[in-house]
Amino acid sequence: MRRRVLLLAGSALGLAGGLGFTAYSPVTVLNAFAPGAFTVKRNLAYRPGPRGRMDLYLPRQAQGAPLVVFFYGGSWQEGDKAMYRFVGAALAARGCMVAIPDYRLYPQVRFPEFLEDCAAATDFARRLAPSAPLVLMGHSAGAYNAAMLALDGQFLAPHGLVPNRDLAGWLGLAGPYDFLPITDPALQRMFGSRRNGRVPSRSISSPRARRLHSSPPGWKIAPWIPAIARGWRRSCARMAMR
Repeated sequence: MRRRVLLLAGSALGLAGGLGFTAYSPVTVLNAFAPGAFTVKRNLAYRPGPRGRMDLYLPRQAQGAPLVVFFYGGSWQEGDKAMYRFVGAALAARGCMVAIPDYRLYPQVRFPEFLEDCAAATDFARRLAPSAPLVLMGHSAGAYNAAMLALDGQFLAPHGLVPNRDLAGWLGLAGPYDFLPITDPALQRMFGSRRNGRVPSRSISSPRARRLHSSPPGWKIAPWIPAIARGWRRSCARMAMR
């Protein structure tokens, strides 16, 4: 069953992203039909403040289960962990532990502070299940967050974590991995320096540029289901069970 775990969650996210948000949000529909074979520990505090909480979804049998830390998208400006109950439910019902954290968003913070929050959330989740294979997963902006944590060791280093040693892998669905030069004014402010507004170079802010020879295995997924299905099942299974 676990061989289908991450494929199912990715397919569900692809469906939600492909349909878009209407009066009847696809996320609302997916949450309504999420399986119920799991328990949830809500609002675990990994850092101070209202955006420093996570929900932890646990399968019926948690011993030996892989741990997935899922970062949602929203252009680093919106999002809430409660919206992604269907991701935690789908994975937990099939034998994974799933941590879904909130993290601070613009304009409260800028790059790289939202990545620092994601790193703190990863460390907190890791401490809850220190022996579990650890996979980072994200959708859209959250896929960028997962990629940067997996490919640039500086974000996990303050927590004593090394990507190639401590991560079994990372998964990104419809993520922006190289979007420089930035032309959107909101993104320019979000990624610009507080001191002079200058946007960091590609070598600092792009997951593609930060790819390391010793980085953990990763998989980048297109936003629609047929692209997800081709070739992903085997790679996800290897990473989750590493």
